[in-house]
Amino acid sequence: MSSISRLDGKIALITGASSGIGAGTAILFCKLGAEVAITGRNIDNLAKTAVECENGNGKKPFIISGDLANEDFVKQLVEETVKHYGKLDILACEIITLCRLGNKQDDFNVTTI
Repeated sequence: MSSISRLDGKIALITGASSGIGAGTAILFCKLGAEVAITGRNIDNLAKTAVECENGNGKKPFIISGDLANEDFVKQLVEETVKHYGKLDILACEIITLCRLGNKQDDFNVTTI
């Protein structure tokens, strides 16, 4: 992992974190030093991902479960994450719904990695 940048001090919101790529992304980001907010529809699987995240950096992730097809939930998710951590540096969007939040590109500084 020496060629991967550290994410110390960064706050990431990761969707689809109850399984697959989303869960793997959350776990990796924690191992790299980030604190994470994780979301998905399966609260039991999110709890399992949270344990692995905590093993990666010693910090419990912020968990909020809901349906990203619901625009009100998407707004709540972002607002609650910022309220919890005081900022949001990284959005790892594993589904397209969140990426269309309000169609307000000017509200976000988006960097593709």
